[in-house]
Amino acid sequence: DYINNLLSAYAKVERNSIVGSVSFTKSKPYKIITSGSVVRNKYLGTMQSYISIFETINPEYIKDKVLKSDVLPGRGMLIPNQALKTLNFFDEKFKQYHSDGDFCLRAKNKGYHVYISWNAQVFVYEQSTGKGTSFLRQSFIKYLAYFF
Repeated sequence: DYINNLLSAYAKVERNSIVGSVSFTKSKPYKIITSGSVVRNKYLGTMQSYISIFETINPEYIKDKVLKSDVLPGRGMLIPNQALKTLNFFDEKFKQYHSDGDFCLRAKNKGYHVYISWNAQVFVYEQSTGKGTSFLRQSFIKYLAYFF
């Protein structure tokens, strides 16, 4: 029912909107990876998530919300075709990380709305994604190796 949940969320918001998905770890107990974020201070680049990253939470407990967000994860975004054309797609300067956040911020600057749907849920194999990220429990040498 993932696509139906994403389309249902889109039907509740303005036509010129981007809708994203909440994501959880695939392993139990489920932990939140992304729940939507809003900019707290644009000069310092600080964000506030609706639910803190890696908070243990049952996916069934966070349903039926479509919330405004400033950035979304790239996995599970519903983007209107016109937004892709207007914004010239994702920025290729961001090879691995942050092109999704950059895209959302540019979209907001062009008048698009950004939302996250808590019914559209994605489950992520957290040990296989973002190998160079600091939240994976790995040796410091292995972490550094991903930069080279």
